[in-house]
Amino acid sequence: MMKYVKMGGFIIFTTKLNLNQENQYHQEIDTLSNEMHWKFVTDHTFYRYDKLCGGQGKFSNKLVKVVAYQRTDHNEYLIREKDRLEAEAIEFERRQKEIEERIKQKEAKLNKNANDRAQRKMNAEMSAKAEEDALLQE
Repeated sequence: MMKYVKMGGFIIFTTKLNLNQENQYHQEIDTLSNEMHWKFVTDHTFYRYDKLCGGQGKFSNKLVKVVAYQRTDHNEYLIREKDRLEAEAIEFERRQKEIEERIKQKEAKLNKNANDRAQRKMNAEMSAKAEEDALLQE
């Protein structure tokens, strides 16, 4: 059906509803919509054969749904989807780097006192060793 409709053309069809008033082709229709083969335009629900006089003949009153969809460019959708996924990947990497940088900053802030203490201790040891070396050289 899709190959016989030009881009932007309308596809109009009816489908019988089951006892729960659900479309029996709901999954297939949603798949085509999600993949952007077509987009939903409108629908209408009515009873088929409700105008027959006195219910004559073997026709029974059935709930029917008429739906209209407009064909869209699936290839354009694929290109947009690829671009979207690439953009999401780039954004994810950027967020990961940002999170790692924040973690490093928080660790540096939390360990600042310990790092300062370690630096002072190392400086004190180095100055003590320098004094000891100066005394040994005299």
